[in-house]
Amino acid sequence: MRRWPWLLSLLALVLGQSYQPTATLVRKGHTVTVVKTSPDSMGLFFIEQREIAGGVLKAVNKDRVEIGSTWYQVAFPEKPPSLGQEVWVEYLPQGAQEVAYRLHRGPPPGSQILRIVIYDPPPYRVTVHFDTSTLAYGALAVVRQIRGGPESIELTGGQASYDAETNHLKLAPQRGPKAVEIVQGASQAFGQSLLYDNQKGLAYLKGPVDLQRSGEHPLQGSAQQLIYHLSTSELTLIGQVHLEQGGRVTQASSALLINQQNLAYLYGNPVTTKGQGEEVEGKVVRYNLDNGDVLVLEGVQAVFNHF
Repeated sequence: MRRWPWLLSLLALVLGQSYQPTATLVRKGHTVTVVKTSPDSMGLFFIEQREIAGGVLKAVNKDRVEIGSTWYQVAFPEKPPSLGQEVWVEYLPQGAQEVAYRLHRGPPPGSQILRIVIYDPPPYRVTVHFDTSTLAYGALAVVRQIRGGPESIELTGGQASYDAETNHLKLAPQRGPKAVEIVQGASQAFGQSLLYDNQKGLAYLKGPVDLQRSGEHPLQGSAQQLIYHLSTSELTLIGQVHLEQGGRVTQASSALLINQQNLAYLYGNPVTTKGQGEEVEGKVVRYNLDNGDVLVLEGVQAVFNHF
């Protein structure tokens, strides 16, 4: 029997105790936890495990497809790709036939897939615990673990449902402004979707990103993308970084946020910051997230005092 250690722990947790349904991924001593927060009568917590095979799509009939040298009974509503393409299929043996549940383009990523779908309807939200200070929220989470391949968590808005009669899992992810939120300390970042890659230890928040930071001097910001680093708990803003705090407006190409130190390091050619009667340009700028104070560390290009 093939075993998935964290799945067995998950089932023991769910069935043996009155805990919230939970899925976990582990990377180099770090545990990332995905939690369903709505009552048992609401939302969805669904586990499916399937075999994987790959090959060239050779034939498509009304209810069967031929991949490589194997025929599969079709149990999915989507239209298959064009003939001649390399595909991989999620399937289960049923009696004398193989039943295909999903078909994907490209080479097979591994030999077996475990998928956990967690859906929380409003006002609840699925919660991803990256570390003690970093959380992510969204309506729909899909946790994937592929034997011999990648592990990931995708967090979006949207819905999910399961039809027991047809054994069909329906996913309806929605990616839009503020569909997903990351919270770290006093900082909040909103985006369209989040994809966590467990091999790299990185979570990618797809933008446009809306950044907010509370405190005595609130900060508003934006960027094209945000990346969370599991090993360091740092946040990186990428592309058209724009920060406003008090009377200061700052623009950069990228920014490294270290919330534990209340600091950010801004990078650009140049970084520009205007406020308090001055305009400063540099290639590397240290930014105080609490009050907006700046210090040019590299490549001072201009300082203009306005009186």
